[in-house]
Amino acid sequence: MSETGSPGAICAHWWHQVLGGDDGPARTTRARLRRCTAASEALTIDAVHDLNSRLRAREFRPDADRLTLVAIALAHVAETGELRLATEFGRRAGKDRPRALSEQRFQALIRTTRHAELIVPLRRAMAIVRRTRIAVAPMATDLYFWSENTRTQWCFQYFGAAEAAPERISQES
Repeated sequence: MSETGSPGAICAHWWHQVLGGDDGPARTTRARLRRCTAASEALTIDAVHDLNSRLRAREFRPDADRLTLVAIALAHVAETGELRLATEFGRRAGKDRPRALSEQRFQALIRTTRHAELIVPLRRAMAIVRRTRIAVAPMATDLYFWSENTRTQWCFQYFGAAEAAPERISQES
């Protein structure tokens, strides 16, 4: 896996190398990041600076809020897979069962426009689906480029209406 391309690909590579292991350092870093509620807390963790260095080496210049949001979210991923995060939030255990993440909590996420304000509600939402296999690169890309376009895509994914979703035009920062 190379670190070329999107911020999501770089973040996925970082996740595999730094957070994805089952050794002591990976578990410790994940646990520390999962407890963070603000950028200043996450910036006390060396691994976040490593992620920043990797992004900057590929000409991406994340601000502190964007960088830490992605790192904190990645710490909540237990295993990589094919599922999109918003799809998993909208998953139902059965036909008449509630969604994994309530519509009210999902709407609160979608209304959030700033990276710094998204840290706590996303952290709480991800704790609900923590044991799920999430597609790391698309999740990291979505969070890195959190925009109206991304939030629109998440709405279609959450409600399982991907076939009705408009084509993604571009990633807006």
